[in-house]
Amino acid sequence: MDIAPPVTLEEWNAVGADYLPGLLGMRFAKVEPDQAVATLAVRRALRAWNGYLHAGT
Repeated sequence: MDIAPPVTLEEWNAVGADYLPGLLGMRFAKVEPDQAVATLAVRRALRAWNGYLHAGT
Protein backbone atom coordinates (compact mmCIF):
# COMPACT_ATOMS: atom_id res chain seq x y z
CA MET A 1 0.00 0.00 0.00
CA ASP A 2 1.49 3.34 -1.07
CA ILE A 3 0.70 6.33 1.08
CA ALA A 4 1.31 9.73 -0.49
CA PRO A 5 2.39 12.40 1.98
CA PRO A 6 0.52 15.70 2.08
CA VAL A 7 1.85 18.36 -0.29
CA THR A 8 0.47 21.76 0.74
CA LEU A 9 0.43 23.32 4.21
CA GLU A 10 -3.35 23.10 4.18
CA GLU A 11 -3.08 19.35 3.56
CA TRP A 12 -0.48 18.89 6.31
CA ASN A 13 -2.65 20.74 8.82
CA ALA A 14 -5.83 18.91 7.74
CA VAL A 15 -4.21 15.47 7.93
CA GLY A 16 -2.71 16.21 11.35
CA ALA A 17 -5.95 17.58 12.82
CA ASP A 18 -7.22 14.16 13.97
CA TYR A 19 -3.84 12.95 15.26
CA LEU A 20 -1.14 14.12 17.70
CA PRO A 21 -0.46 17.46 15.98
CA GLY A 22 -4.15 18.35 16.27
CA LEU A 23 -4.35 17.16 19.86
CA LEU A 24 -1.38 19.35 20.77
CA GLY A 25 -2.73 22.29 18.78
CA MET A 26 0.18 22.37 16.33
CA ARG A 27 -0.09 24.26 13.05
CA PHE A 28 2.49 23.65 10.34
CA ALA A 29 3.93 26.86 8.89
CA LYS A 30 6.56 25.31 6.60
CA VAL A 31 7.24 21.76 5.44
CA GLU A 32 10.22 20.96 3.21
CA PRO A 33 12.21 17.76 2.67
CA ASP A 34 14.84 18.83 5.22
CA GLN A 35 12.84 21.07 7.57
CA ALA A 36 9.45 21.37 9.22
CA VAL A 37 8.32 24.44 11.16
CA ALA A 38 5.21 24.44 13.31
CA THR A 39 3.67 26.65 15.97
CA LEU A 40 2.30 25.44 19.27
CA ALA A 41 0.38 27.49 21.81
CA VAL A 42 1.67 26.58 25.26
CA ARG A 43 -1.42 26.10 27.37
CA ARG A 44 -2.07 24.62 30.80
CA ALA A 45 -2.92 21.16 29.41
CA LEU A 46 0.62 20.89 27.99
CA ARG A 47 2.39 21.90 31.19
CA ALA A 48 3.72 19.75 34.00
CA TRP A 49 2.43 20.26 37.55
CA ASN A 50 5.29 22.74 38.21
CA GLY A 51 4.21 25.04 35.36
CA TYR A 52 6.97 24.12 32.93
CA LEU A 53 6.23 22.84 29.44
CA HIS A 54 6.01 19.04 29.75
CA ALA A 55 9.13 17.36 28.34
CA GLY A 56 6.96 14.96 26.33
CA THR A 57 5.50 17.87 24.38
